[in-house]
Amino acid sequence: MGRRFHVEMGLESPVIVEVLEDDGLKAKVRICEGDASREMELSLQALHGERALCTTQAGSQVLDIRNERDGSSWVVGPHVQAKLRVTDERDTWLGAGGGGAGDSVVTVAMPGRVVAVDVEEGDNVERGQRILVIEAMKMENDVKAPRDGCVRAIRVTPGDAVDAGQPLIELE
Repeated sequence: MGRRFHVEMGLESPVIVEVLEDDGLKAKVRICEGDASREMELSLQALHGERALCTTQAGSQVLDIRNERDGSSWVVGPHVQAKLRVTDERDTWLGAGGGGAGDSVVTVAMPGRVVAVDVEEGDNVERGQRILVIEAMKMENDVKAPRDGCVRAIRVTPGDAVDAGQPLIELE
């Protein structure tokens, strides 16, 4: 599988979780914390409401999961109470060039090829709206607007090869 996720828990450095196998019922993952890593099998089964049953080699526990408006989630169970933010690694590198809400130039942090441009100059866009599709590492990835704004300039067309940090779209 190879999908990787960044899991943030408070002020600690993000933990990297890589999905090695997933058959829909259980998954084998590698958890990387700093220089250490470990593999484990787990399953997560949705229960009634905001509850889930999490089963690992250590046993099973029922978790209450409450999603917050800021994109994070509270996870509470007999052996855990944590506020988590989980980000797909592709979204992390795709958004790395766009930066925060004040940025006006959209870039990506990895080279690729433009597959589609979803906006035109003069279009109003909202934060999180897909504005481009970039193919990188043999996968198509959505590039989203880092903030609300108006498209001032489009610097690429479908088929263009792009470098990391290259201006793709300018917002005003």
